[in-house]
Amino acid sequence: MTGLMILKQAYSLLGAADKAAKASGDEEGLLALNQIYGEMWHREHMVPFAPLENIRETIALPCRFMPALAYGTAMLL
Repeated sequence: MTGLMILKQAYSLLGAADKAAKASGDEEGLLALNQIYGEMWHREHMVPFAPLENIRETIALPCRFMPALAYGTAMLL
């Protein structure tokens, strides 16, 4: 799953369909996603966290983390 997919889910949870449509260039959304992604990273990996540089990058976490990423990102937005 990519960062863009998570960000669109987060905006959908917020009822912001207009922002979901424009999510591919959303720097604020990328920052919020990276904050939550970084928090969850160390539950699965022992290597240092490297934030997403591009919203279209694949998230390197198992599928069970995806709902929490979407809800956490929505919370920060």
